[in-house]
Amino acid sequence: MLRDSRLDAIYVTEYLRTQQTAQPSADYFHLRPQRVDSGNTAALVDAIRRHASSSVLVVGHSNTVPAIVSMLGGPAVRIGETEFDNLFIVTVTSGQTSVLQLRYGDRNPAAAAPDMRSAGTLNNRSAVMQITFARSGGFPGAIRNVKGTINLENDVADVRSGAAYHRVLAADEAEQLRAGADPSKLSHAARQIATRTAGAADLDHYHITVKTKDGKTHDVDLNTSGASNELEGVSPAVVKLLRWLQEESQRILAYRAAGG
Repeated sequence: MLRDSRLDAIYVTEYLRTQQTAQPSADYFHLRPQRVDSGNTAALVDAIRRHASSSVLVVGHSNTVPAIVSMLGGPAVRIGETEFDNLFIVTVTSGQTSVLQLRYGDRNPAAAAPDMRSAGTLNNRSAVMQITFARSGGFPGAIRNVKGTINLENDVADVRSGAAYHRVLAADEAEQLRAGADPSKLSHAARQIATRTAGAADLDHYHITVKTKDGKTHDVDLNTSGASNELEGVSPAVVKLLRWLQEESQRILAYRAAGG
């Protein structure tokens, strides 16, 4: 579909599926796809704008492509979390932006063979089915204590805290949590962080329980302030999980403070 587009650059995210989607075009045009973190949309848009007189392919996600289109001056677009065949052609000329929405590929692809390890379903992406977390400690103490449960088993992942707090997770957000909650990586990270926080005060304590597809549970305890020097050398996936836990805990506290 893109063979006549004369691509000048290809941008993908840190997720393997975007890289695999882009690879045929990269091979055809003899280009090396450039990786930009999915959370750094502004940097990606800046990179796109530097290709002012050429064509660029961006393979993104349901929660990043609409933002890219908008930041380039296009209209608001929406991609459903189960839509995987959208192709937006964004043309910027003399400050004017036009957008054409197309579809590509087979809208009803054949199911993977039983012996294939497909990444196309939630249950095959990771063995992690559920994550529970409890944050305690730190300053000013019990007022900051938070508990939550992240359900990753169903097609729609979500996080709950108490009887009222509930938030549906974006597909990429859920995948990020699965990757970071790998029990072996998480346990190794806890040991790494422990060597750097021994004896420190006012640390947040996290008790994390991971339930895997085989029905087993894995408990990990760690103490951290979240400072970057504590996380040096820690698996990037685990770092993202810990950052997420910090941010989600703050959302839960804000919801609680608002009377939720």
